[in-house]
Amino acid sequence: MYSLSKSERLCSKISTTELFSKGSSINEEPFRIIFLASDFDRDVYFKSQFIVPKRHITRAVDRNLIKRQMKEAFRKNKIILIDFLKANAKQLNFAIIYQISEIKETILIEEKIKSSIIRLIKKL
Repeated sequence: MYSLSKSERLCSKISTTELFSKGSSINEEPFRIIFLASDFDRDVYFKSQFIVPKRHITRAVDRNLIKRQMKEAFRKNKIILIDFLKANAKQLNFAIIYQISEIKETILIEEKIKSSIIRLIKKL
């Protein structure tokens, strides 16, 4: 339950293109969440991407660190989102984009991810 498996990652180019062309967005500093909801028809309730742009964080080591922090924070708090999606028979594709040029503490990132998930649920 508390893992972030391959089936929960958004890897398809077609799905990613559809997400960025048709999706809605939420800004929660330092993140931007782009999401696209649909009716539940697959075996997973959500598919996610974690993006850290090269123009904000130039060193690959730092980008990977931030992505690991984001994935871990989401993994710990994803049960909130899963419960909501199960109750409403929805499926969600989303991307979380890191938007600032400095590396934040893991605790701060976890708090912001949790508040972003709650805002996302309210928007759905």
